[in-house]
Amino acid sequence: MKKTLSAALIVLFSSSTSALAEDPVDLGVLQNHEIQVIQKRLHVKQGRTEMGAQLGVLPFDPYTIAPKVQLSYGKHKSETRGWELQVGLGYGIANGTYRLLDSPAYGKVPEATRYLGSITGGLTFSPIYAKMSH
Repeated sequence: MKKTLSAALIVLFSSSTSALAEDPVDLGVLQNHEIQVIQKRLHVKQGRTEMGAQLGVLPFDPYTIAPKVQLSYGKHKSETRGWELQVGLGYGIANGTYRLLDSPAYGKVPEATRYLGSITGGLTFSPIYAKMSH
């Protein structure tokens, strides 16, 4: 056992192990049009869509909590440019502080902000998206 271990260590740390490595192969220089073909085959974005759904809670003020549902849709017009649209719906729910102030003990209805809906949109410019996703 000791002889086998010693022989393995000698082979592992000897200078002759560098001869086992193969010489690098020169593949030449890639042209720009060759790189684009590789990127398009791996990460095609042009003409693709992205859709999503989000759930969340928006605590706008000390009196309400607003649950929110949001849907998003995006379209890539090219490999580097696209657009996105988001539609959100929600409702303002009174929290404990609001109910306390609205109770017969205080009789004051606080002015509260309530989230009911939103529409947002945007443009996307992402020139390195495919390169960064590896």
